[in-house]
Amino acid sequence: MGGDEDLAKTLESHRKYLLRYALFQLRDPSLAEDAVQDTLIAALAQRDGFQGRSQLRTWLTAILKHKIIDLVRKRGRGLPAHATP
Repeated sequence: MGGDEDLAKTLESHRKYLLRYALFQLRDPSLAEDAVQDTLIAALAQRDGFQGRSQLRTWLTAILKHKIIDLVRKRGRGLPAHATP
């Protein structure tokens, strides 16, 4: 169980960087926090997918990019037809 706690602490140490990145992309603090939270949860769930071929921050940023894209797409589908992005 200590391994999971250590991993969670390591992932959490990247939160500030990830939040800045997400905020820059999304321009909404609430959405940025949601994207980062989803990223950290996904990283914990997919921890076996990290093979160490890149830096942990790079891997986390890649996950975050996908979460941001998903959020933007989801928000885009919710816009009325006459709305401009």
